[in-house]
Amino acid sequence: KNEISGEQIEAEFDCNFDYINRIFKKLTGVTIFAYLTDLRMQKACELLTTTSLKVGVVAHMVGFADETYFYKVFKRSC
Repeated sequence: KNEISGEQIEAEFDCNFDYINRIFKKLTGVTIFAYLTDLRMQKACELLTTTSLKVGVVAHMVGFADETYFYKVFKRSC
């Protein structure tokens, strides 16, 4: 699993993360990490409805190490 951090984003774009996040939010209406979470939840919904994978496997596949936290985020987003 490849974690994404503000520091990695800063390094990739050679720019301050807070600045990039402000610009991203201004353009999209959401922060970078809120957007990533939304993408992860969309993929999780797709996997849960089109496969027979267990929830814990799907959670790990979309980037959540903690299944309990995945449940909380999933419940909030659906």
